[in-house]
Amino acid sequence: MARDVFLSHSSADKATAQAVLEGLEGRGIRCWIAPRDIAAGSEYGQEIVEAIKSCRAFVVIFSASANTSPHVRREVERAVSAERTIIPFRIEDVMPTGAMEYALASTLAGRDLCAARASRREPGRHAGPTAGTGDPAWSHRGAECACDDATVDRRAAVQQHERRP
Repeated sequence: MARDVFLSHSSADKATAQAVLEGLEGRGIRCWIAPRDIAAGSEYGQEIVEAIKSCRAFVVIFSASANTSPHVRREVERAVSAERTIIPFRIEDVMPTGAMEYALASTLAGRDLCAARASRREPGRHAGPTAGTGDPAWSHRGAECACDDATVDRRAAVQQHERRP
């Protein structure tokens, strides 16, 4: 089944990815996430590639762990190759480096993440593609980021997750 969003994350960020997943699906946005959506006995890599190709958008939970994960990087590269909209969802004040910087640099949001590194923007601020234009599609209030098709409020998602037993 085709999904709206492919959710990529490092295993170290599983709790945050789960909170984001619940927030998106709670708003009616159909998501694909490993390992939940990989059928038993199927080829793991093949399932991931097919899911990326069938989604409308690709959200990467971006952290230091994701930055150095070869699996996350390969997923980002597949999303770039499939010409998917890529939305980096930054949960730590870290910039893409090395191969991840290269992979994300070809996306509008990724170029802004990389540009933030070059211009040394205020730490903790999100630099969206419409930064400074007054466009309400992007929020510049610390960890909050409201993207066009997938609105994600990290604080609310994390708080919701923390309230669970």
